[in-house]
Amino acid sequence: MKDTLATSLLNTTDLEKLPLALVRILGIIKTRISDKFEGVHRFFALLDNDVSTSTRMTVDDIPKHFNQMLDQHGPDVLLSVYGDNPGIAATVGNYRSTTNFATLLTRTMTEPWFPLCLIVSTNGITDLQRKYCLFLPREEDHTAALPLSEIFSKLCALVEHNPDAFERIVERTYTAALDSLDEECAFRHEIGLLSISSAVLCWALKLLKQPDLAQTAHEVCQAYINNCLSEWDSSLDCNAKEILRRVLYSAQEAGDIRLLRYGEVDSSYDPDRDIVQKGGDFLLKGSLLKYLICEYAQGYSASAIISNLQSEHLLSEFSTAKKDSY
Repeated sequence: MKDTLATSLLNTTDLEKLPLALVRILGIIKTRISDKFEGVHRFFALLDNDVSTSTRMTVDDIPKHFNQMLDQHGPDVLLSVYGDNPGIAATVGNYRSTTNFATLLTRTMTEPWFPLCLIVSTNGITDLQRKYCLFLPREEDHTAALPLSEIFSKLCALVEHNPDAFERIVERTYTAALDSLDEECAFRHEIGLLSISSAVLCWALKLLKQPDLAQTAHEVCQAYINNCLSEWDSSLDCNAKEILRRVLYSAQEAGDIRLLRYGEVDSSYDPDRDIVQKGGDFLLKGSLLKYLICEYAQGYSASAIISNLQSEHLLSEFSTAKKDSY
């Protein structure tokens, strides 16, 4: 098995960073047990002041050229992706960037040797990056004790020589991680993947007869994964309204819904497609919103978003009785 990340692109300091180590381990897992990645709707992401590579692409590129650049990219789990250019967006709309992000997702789901993690610019996070990326928080306090680059250099050989044990660790850890989280958790799949990566790291240390380091790695990784979940949940709390705005805009553009002002509701009101806006609140059927989120915000938990919106009193049911009063 080849190393799934061209380490020459990264400096030694980058290789010792825990988020990058976990992503690189996922790259190895993806080449052997790809079914765990079939449900990928978002990339892990790092900011370009946290890690850098010598390659760089832009989602504003012409889709045909973007695809050609991906073909030349090689078997790396990291990809530097920049955009969107306001000038291009003003000229040709979001067609290029939307198409290229969709291509990235499709190829990541279907091709074993393909990026799992994007490196994006700190110079303004774009709406598409927010939609398609989960940003991995920094971890700087506790990783010095873990020789991550040294461990990774031996990991491929360990997996090759112990394939059955490796696959058992992956399956057992993934199942346990999913069982430990509520089914409505918006980040259940991603936490499951990071948990797998952590477990494989600890397993490798035990095989290398470093049980104390394995225990340290377990504690450090678990704390980091808990931090990821906490930060992503907080981000979801902040972004629920923005996600709703994007969902409604996309659904309206596709003709799936009709947005009405409260005073515009009349006998033509259809609860299965009409959404009523009253001030900053949205009045609609819960089943309609759940369908729209599943359709236009894939990768997010509809129940989690709805719960956050309701807690902020931004949603309520618009009943037939209210319609009949007009």
